[in-house]
Amino acid sequence: MTRWPRPRPASGRSRRPRYTTIRDSTHLAAAFPSAARDRVDTVVEEAYHRFDPAHVRDFIPLLVERHAKESLAAQVRA
Repeated sequence: MTRWPRPRPASGRSRRPRYTTIRDSTHLAAAFPSAARDRVDTVVEEAYHRFDPAHVRDFIPLLVERHAKESLAAQVRA
């Protein structure tokens, strides 16, 4: 079976739609009202960047939400 190379985004461009990041940030900001909105946005962006090298992208929004929730919960407890 021949595997074709996956197209890579241009440098500095993400492969995820912007609305996904906004939706995740809004959802998590509501779940963690004591966290600053800027911090929530940063945590979500960092979580998405963590999965940038992934080839299978179907579950990334779910994994990002889980990772960001854990990170925000740890910060709120601290």
